[in-house]
Amino acid sequence: AVYGRYLDNVLAETLVAAQKKDLRIFIVHKSIASLTQDGVALLVDENRHDAVILACGNDRPRVPVLGPGVSSHKGWWRNPYLAARWPVIAQAGHVVIVGSGLSMIDALVTLKREQYEGDITVVSSHARYPLAHPEKSAHFVWDEAEALGLTTLSALVRQIKVKTVLSQADWRDVLDGLRPYSNIIWRNFTARERARAFRYMSLWNICRHRIPEVMHEMIRACEASGQLRMIAGRVDKIEAMGSSLNVHTSAGVKEGQIVINCLGYDYKIKPDDEGLPACLTTSGLIELAEGFPQPVDDSLKINHECALYAVGPLLQGYFIESTAVRDIRQQADVIARDILKQGR
Repeated sequence: AVYGRYLDNVLAETLVAAQKKDLRIFIVHKSIASLTQDGVALLVDENRHDAVILACGNDRPRVPVLGPGVSSHKGWWRNPYLAARWPVIAQAGHVVIVGSGLSMIDALVTLKREQYEGDITVVSSHARYPLAHPEKSAHFVWDEAEALGLTTLSALVRQIKVKTVLSQADWRDVLDGLRPYSNIIWRNFTARERARAFRYMSLWNICRHRIPEVMHEMIRACEASGQLRMIAGRVDKIEAMGSSLNVHTSAGVKEGQIVINCLGYDYKIKPDDEGLPACLTTSGLIELAEGFPQPVDDSLKINHECALYAVGPLLQGYFIESTAVRDIRQQADVIARDILKQGR
């Protein structure tokens, strides 16, 4: 919420700056019904545009299989960011959280803030929490040629270990030092190597997307008191059972009055999905590779013939890092510079 207010302020300042330069910016609140190509231009609901940027964001939470009535059940929370529902949390005797990543940490922090005293069960296939940031962080600099020469997952892991031992640095600082090169390294992987890396993505996520030590202390305290339990298991189905929900997992059935979905987001586009990106694949305006649009070049255009761009989660298949603010900011800068270069 605080970050959202910050972004609102940045936008307001940008609009004022644009007005001083006699630039007109229109913000229209509506769903886009159609996007078609007309030569080198694009028609958005029949209105002609020189360039279009798809910035669809995180709008599709991953959900397990839901039984009849679950989607409308008051105990089913499709995602943890439902502010209106949190005041009723004290009425639940048992909360089940599906997933153990950063969204789960958000949910757990809010439960503690709302002084929830009931039981909490976290169900996760790998049963790991995000690791903690080092107490004191130090900037680690990689040699660019050496970093970009890492073309396999095993070479990457081995070199991180070597750098950590030789420099006596914290491994987390060594890993973070790869941020400027991580997307290029990922693109240099072969398709087979990327498929292999995807099998270890849960381990990458807990190492790369970490949390403050104070939150780790909160988790340890909750586990020590018996309030919090982590269950390793695959969630097969969630069924409604009166005022409760039964979460069927490979480790047994867990009953909760409230089930909070923290599985993250499904970034892949499926042609039979609803929404604009799926329609564009059906019409042939964009092509998918493993469920994601593929930029035709470094400008981040996703169509050879017209100025159609993508930014953020839509590029998750092309980049390994494409959802954090830093990555989206860099992508936006690349696109803006390309549009200016073309004189659009």
